[in-house]
Amino acid sequence: MSLKRLQYELQRIWLSQVRNEALSHNSMWQRALRLRSEICFIVDNLLSYIQMDALESQFNKLIKNVEKLKDFEQVRHSHDTYLSNLLQQFFLNMPRLMKCIKDIMRTGRDLCFLLNRLESNFEGEEYYENEEIQWEQKDQDLFDNIQERFQNTAVQLFDLLNAIKTTQSSQALAQLMLRLDFNRYYSHQSELRNHDFDQRVLHGFSG
Repeated sequence: MSLKRLQYELQRIWLSQVRNEALSHNSMWQRALRLRSEICFIVDNLLSYIQMDALESQFNKLIKNVEKLKDFEQVRHSHDTYLSNLLQQFFLNMPRLMKCIKDIMRTGRDLCFLLNRLESNFEGEEYYENEEIQWEQKDQDLFDNIQERFQNTAVQLFDLLNAIKTTQSSQALAQLMLRLDFNRYYSHQSELRNHDFDQRVLHGFSG
C-alpha cells in the first residue's frame, strides 16, 4: 500500500465515524481515531515532503539548469544529479529509515483493516444513550499492539531523521523535521525512550 493509498484509507475511516452515530458513542473507537490522527499526521507530512519539498523543488532546479545548457553531456550530467538528489531525499539508499516508513505504513494498514471490520460488525447494531457497543478482548488487544508498534516506530523514525539532519545540509529535511516536531512532542518522546534505555542498561550492569 502506497503512502497516498494509505492516506485515502485513513481519511475514509474518519468519514465512516462521522456518518455512523453508533461509533461516536464508542470509547475504544475514539481511541482508535486518535491513533488514526497520529498516523495520518506522519503520512501527510511525509507526502508533503516527497511531493513538494523534494520532488517539486528538485524538478524546478533541473528545469532551470537545463534551460541554461546547450551541450548534451551537460544536460545529461544535470539529469544524473537530479536523480541522485532524489535518491538521497527519498531515503531509498537508507534501509533502516525505509524500514521505519514501511513499518509505519503497516501499522496504518493494520488499523484500517481492524476498523473496517469493526465498522461492518457495528452496522445495524442497536444502542441506547449512554450505552456503547463493546469491543471483544481480542480486538482490544490487537489495537493495543498496533498502537504500541506505531508509537515505538514513530520515535525511531524521528531519531533516524534527526541523525540524518545533523550530517546533511538539507532545507527540505529541516522543514520536514520542523513540521513533525512543531510542538516538540517527538523530541520529548525520544528523550523518554533514550532515558528508559539508559536505565535498563544501568540496571543490567548493576544486576
